[in-house]
Amino acid sequence: MNPEKIKTYIGFAVRSGKIIFGTDNLLGQRKVPKIILTDPGLGDNSREKLMRYAERKGIFIAVAKIGEYLPGRNCKALGITEPNLAEAVKKELKESYGV
Repeated sequence: MNPEKIKTYIGFAVRSGKIIFGTDNLLGQRKVPKIILTDPGLGDNSREKLMRYAERKGIFIAVAKIGEYLPGRNCKALGITEPNLAEAVKKELKESYGV
């Protein structure tokens, strides 16, 4: 497992503007993310909303400690809209956590 790789990929997404922060922004955005990451501390109601949204849109969703990847940000959910970055994060998550 290499959380540094995931942190780097998320950093690329932030710098390129290919990321959506927050449950409400994910649900209200026109652009559909390719992957959604939720923090274990996300509320049950918000997690349910995101699960239904991801299922309806066919989006990969995973639970990850977002605080480790984005220190200093109080973010509990994020989505990556860039397909290549999303695929790289998904691959790392599968290798590390068996998601």
